[in-house]
Amino acid sequence: MIQRNLNAGGRGYHLSRATQVGATVVPIEGGQVLVRLDADLSESRSSRLKGGGAVLTVGALAGSALAGGSMLAHVAIIATGGLAAVPILIGGAVAYQIGKGHRQLVMRAQLALEQVLDRLEFGTIRRLR
Repeated sequence: MIQRNLNAGGRGYHLSRATQVGATVVPIEGGQVLVRLDADLSESRSSRLKGGGAVLTVGALAGSALAGGSMLAHVAIIATGGLAAVPILIGGAVAYQIGKGHRQLVMRAQLALEQVLDRLEFGTIRRLR
């Protein structure tokens, strides 16, 4: 875990967030095989969606509280409308960035799977003992 978080050895450990990584090997004629690798990143996606939703909800609640409090204080509605939009916009922007981060994770995991396939193809992969 420490090695993964510190990116020790120059490896990103991008498949560590996958709940399952599977391989399917199908023999083909002439001693060749077809290899398919799959990684399940649905748990990571789900947790990111929940986190983004929570941040967006907090921003909306903060904006609503600001608008409601200023209306009770009889502050001009035009001024409070702009101020109340700020937490909502910030919450939306942060939620978007959280969701966008999952796309990068998926792209890196796909690259890691392709690199494993390359190592298998060229015979440079180490065997586990």
